[in-house]
Amino acid sequence: MRDDSLGRGLSPTRKKLDGLLTYQAFLATIHTIAFCDQDSVEWHGGIEEYGFWGIGIDDPVWITAFESARVHLSPFLYPGYQRAPHITIVPCGLLDSSHFSETRRQRQLASLTEARMETFSLHVGPLDSFSSTPYISVIDPTGALDIIRELLQQTIREDNLGKYVPYLTLRHYRDTFETVVVADHLKKITMNPTKPLVVKELLFCAYKTKESQGPFEILERVKLSD
Repeated sequence: MRDDSLGRGLSPTRKKLDGLLTYQAFLATIHTIAFCDQDSVEWHGGIEEYGFWGIGIDDPVWITAFESARVHLSPFLYPGYQRAPHITIVPCGLLDSSHFSETRRQRQLASLTEARMETFSLHVGPLDSFSSTPYISVIDPTGALDIIRELLQQTIREDNLGKYVPYLTLRHYRDTFETVVVADHLKKITMNPTKPLVVKELLFCAYKTKESQGPFEILERVKLSD
């Protein structure tokens, strides 16, 4: 249930947007968080790479939808984001023996291989946003992502214990904008129904910790059964 105190003293536009379930959590933050492109040494402690399991987006229709959304939101976005469109399934951690070791990765790989999972489909959802990044939500009608996450987390708990939301990051916010203004812009574009994304493989990827917006490298591919 929404805290009605959040709506006190707000403009009619804000109150109207507050009624949109899609943006409720986003609007509660009042302002976006501006991206700061710097090396977070206190986080990585000199460890060079961070790993995650995910799904790559190579379907031309999905890529077109992704690029259209980024163009629409370009006035709010920080430039220079180089990561290819992807859906994170489980963030694993810093690639190091004291954090996420090679042994743990091989255990996860074995779990996925032994499960012999079949291909599955995902669907494009509406635009939404965290306080730091807007995103395209992803709908998983069969719950396949939850099954995969359960398999992976039998070996090691994920590095992010927040509620899991499948999505495609569009970029970071370049400044502190009023969330009501951003939400108003978000609702002006409709993600047209598009064909489902057929997931045929799972990827283990890594990116350089010193490159906040740098590309990721695919280190492992797990093919799914037809």
